[in-house]
Amino acid sequence: MSGGRQSTPRTVAARVLAILASFSSGHTELSLAEISRRAGLAVSTTHRLVGELRAWGALERDADLRYRIGARLWELASLSPAAGQLRDNAVDKRRSPGKLDGRAADGDRRRTAS
Repeated sequence: MSGGRQSTPRTVAARVLAILASFSSGHTELSLAEISRRAGLAVSTTHRLVGELRAWGALERDADLRYRIGARLWELASLSPAAGQLRDNAVDKRRSPGKLDGRAADGDRRRTAS
């Protein structure tokens, strides 16, 4: 749904998902009007659903009245098996940064005695 106006989502669940999908790596903070446009929803519908998402913690609003993904969604996403795998990979890379490409952490080639 993000990026262009498509047909209006019919179910409440589809509308909520369209609101969440309006955020992307290039659009992490959006005004209510931007969310409405990107989700393909009327501003009044967007306002009502964004209010519910905000009350639940799925969205947060800053002093400039811009919305971003809230901590509650991050917590939910962290329960995904994929999140655990990403976390494990990040820890492994932090523990041994040179093992992946044969370079030491400072970028020098490792030398072994022959």
